[in-house]
Amino acid sequence: MDNTQDQFDHSGSTLTLELTLTAKYDPNGVNPDHLYDNLHQMVRMAIEEGLLTDGTNAELNEWSSYVRKVAAD
Repeated sequence: MDNTQDQFDHSGSTLTLELTLTAKYDPNGVNPDHLYDNLHQMVRMAIEEGLLTDGTNAELNEWSSYVRKVAAD
């Protein structure tokens, strides 16, 4: 856990958080579609394993994910 100040409003009954992950690959011959699908599967596995609530009383009510190809640098 980092030492950033808690800036969330805890007064409401719901909280929406967004995670941004940027993955830069050297595919080494791997089909880019496989890598794309792998990122989608990673999210599904995290949900199924309960990693987003980590054994707390929090309940994940709704989630969405989006994977897109970003233009090369």
